[in-house]
Amino acid sequence: MSVTKRLNRANLPGPRPAPPQPTPYDTGERAQPMPWQKDRFEVKDTMKHGDPDDIGKVDFDNDESATVATVHVSKDPVTGSYVVHVMPHNDDVRVARHGYDEEVVI
Repeated sequence: MSVTKRLNRANLPGPRPAPPQPTPYDTGERAQPMPWQKDRFEVKDTMKHGDPDDIGKVDFDNDESATVATVHVSKDPVTGSYVVHVMPHNDDVRVARHGYDEEVVI
């Protein structure tokens, strides 16, 4: 009677892979993006039954799952330029504009 040994990484010869490194989302260094609509079906449903102004908005949550800011981009109907809208949810939010050779904090 033969015994079948289950193979897993611990049984394989050679170096073991390094454990996965935490992402900036895991460490709290970067806020996690949470789109209001997760897919095109939710977008269609919002267009039919919800507020069309909610389309394309993204909440950015901290490592405690609290929303830090809501952001969306729209096109100005008069100038045709794009406008980035940032709605902070606490007093600890600042906006930095990164340009070609400059960074401006707003």
